[in-house]
Amino acid sequence: MRRVLVVLALLVGCCLTSPAVAAMAVGKAGPGQYAREDGRAGWTTHEVKLAVRGVARYFDPSGGVAKSVDVARCESRFNPRDTLGKYHGVFALSHEEFADSWAKWRQVWRRWGLVRSVWNPRSNIAVALHRARTYGWGGWSCS
Repeated sequence: MRRVLVVLALLVGCCLTSPAVAAMAVGKAGPGQYAREDGRAGWTTHEVKLAVRGVARYFDPSGGVAKSVDVARCESRFNPRDTLGKYHGVFALSHEEFADSWAKWRQVWRRWGLVRSVWNPRSNIAVALHRARTYGWGGWSCS
């Protein structure tokens, strides 16, 4: 039964998993939207991976989902609070890279309800994968 539900969810653009629910629809939710079911704050590694996969399916950067997951693993080990010098979050973006992308595509991010913070996992993932689609993976040391 669970397999049937998962396949059905993927067909309609949603990925239902526990403990998170991913809304892959575009619009207010945007790709990679998660709401924790256990009531705790923060994101688990599993939830970050699900968000990376969902947003990568939407933006379809070079190398697709597999490349996106590999880069996120290498850059932060899926830790949204990771930092290395001036690079932060799941995809190790600088504040400057994030701000530049935010300014260029502000209306898209707002429509999806994203937060203007490199530390927000969903925002970090969406901005990074949009940058990867637009400019390629050259800006990441793990690409």
